Amino acid sequence: MDLKQEQATKQLYDLTHAAELGSTFEQFATDPVAELQRIGQYDAMQMIRAGYRPLLPGQVRLRQQLEARWAAEGHSVIRRGDASACVASRMTIAA
Repeated sequence: MDLKQEQATKQLYDLTHAAELGSTFEQFATDPVAELQRIGQYDAMQMIRAGYRPLLPGQVRLRQQLEARWAAEGHSVIRRGDASACVASRMTIAA
């Protein structure tokens, strides 16, 4: 990973509150898409592209609780958000 890619990855890591959600920078840098999925920020890139900031950690945890409850009640939980295209290109994110 070159310096520009590392800076963009670090910016995304910080913006998504990945450390507060249980990710290390090393894990995140290895596979940002998988880490965004794992920590519950699967739609972060869509939010950023739309001009919004990703969810705060409390919002992520609440969403995870609601999704778990919905699934337990037999509802389909559809997670919409494809971070792979933006993360793969290592876009620079304007915060």
